[in-house]
Amino acid sequence: VQREMVDAIICDPPYGVRAGARRTGSRKAHQGKKANDVDIWKYGKKHVPSSIPYPVEDVMADLLDVAAEYLVLGGRLVYLLPTVGDFDSSKLPTHPCLSLIAHSSQALTGGFDRRCITMKKSRKWEPSLKATRRDKSSEPAPCYADVAAHVFRKQPSASTSTKGEERKKQYEKKEDIDPREKREKSSEIYKVNNSEGLPLT
Repeated sequence: VQREMVDAIICDPPYGVRAGARRTGSRKAHQGKKANDVDIWKYGKKHVPSSIPYPVEDVMADLLDVAAEYLVLGGRLVYLLPTVGDFDSSKLPTHPCLSLIAHSSQALTGGFDRRCITMKKSRKWEPSLKATRRDKSSEPAPCYADVAAHVFRKQPSASTSTKGEERKKQYEKKEDIDPREKREKSSEIYKVNNSEGLPLT
């Protein structure tokens, strides 16, 4: 297989803000259970491979691995990455063959930023060189790990809850009034406001 043949890779990888990324894999294995092998010769085209969630951290690490393998020396990798909270460029995905040369930010609604990351291939690729991956059991998540949880998290304000309580009280008051009393009040209001003497309907 020919490697190191691409001058530039420009992409907008899935980062799970509206639709989470998924990849082919066994759901049982993903849950830590024993998975049975599928006999593709038996099922052929009828077999539909199952899919499992594809965390954005793994998406980015795999992207850097592919870029390091197929970019020529001096080639560029340009991709978009959403971030929330405090941003530190040292927390961006890294690879031994790639160096960060630029990044810019665009503020979006929802409380997150979309950043354009530009990296340059500065070292010849070797099979042993892989993108850096954190230990998810002990190391804190980076600012791009789960953007959707921050974007779609509902935090009702005090004013919103107060208005809701007021509407609820008004509704309860209306329910306490007898239906006949409602009709009588409506008729009285119509008589007062009907200055032209139109017939009641």
